[in-house]
Amino acid sequence: MLDYKIKELKKQIEPREVKIMEMKEQVYLFIYLYIYVFIYLFIYLYIYMLDYKMKELKRQIEPREVEIMEMKEQVYLFIYLFIYLFIYLFIYLFIYLFIYLFIYICSTTRSRS
Repeated sequence: MLDYKIKELKKQIEPREVKIMEMKEQVYLFIYLYIYVFIYLFIYLYIYMLDYKMKELKRQIEPREVEIMEMKEQVYLFIYLFIYLFIYLFIYLFIYLFIYLFIYICSTTRSRS
C-alpha cells in the first residue's frame, strides 16, 4: 500500500519536474535576453553620447575656424602691407640714389670745367 502511494506521488511529481525544467529554461533565456538587451542599450547609449559629444565639439570648433580665417586675413594683409612698404622704400631709395648720383655727376663735371 505504501509502495503504491509512493509510486503514485512520483507519477505526479514527474510532470511537475518537467514543467519546472521548462520554466528554468525560459528563465535562463529571459536572463540571457535581458543581458543582451542591456548590452545593446549600453552600446547604443554610448554611441549616442559619443555622437552628441562630437557634434558639440564641432560646434565649438566652428567659431574658432572663423577666428582662424580672420587671423589669416590679418596676416595676409600685414604681408601685403610689408611688401608694399618694401617696394615703396626700394623705389624711394633708388630715386634718392639716382638724384644723389646725378648731383654728384653734375658737381664733378662742373668742377672739371
